Amino acid sequence: MGGGGLLGRHILGVLGNRLDRRVRISWDDHGGACEQLYALGRDLAAQRTRWNLYWCAGLAVFHTPAELVERERIHISLFLAGIHDGLERFARACVR
Repeated sequence: MGGGGLLGRHILGVLGNRLDRRVRISWDDHGGACEQLYALGRDLAAQRTRWNLYWCAGLAVFHTPAELVERERIHISLFLAGIHDGLERFARACVR
């Protein structure tokens, strides 16, 4: 995802061409970002290959308004919920 920030840029530099996939998130569109992150989590959970995730987003600093920190908390929560729901769906399919 991205790679333009301080951490993301350095991780991309270290990993170089070893990345199979990068996803661009529409951070300026809160609703769209929420949808993208949930869907991405479900997609990752559905893959039967090993994957590594590097979450390098984060805008919060000492004086960041609480509303922006809450938006970021929602983003990561929805992403993790997507992974959880995707894994739950896979587990139900395996039991049948």
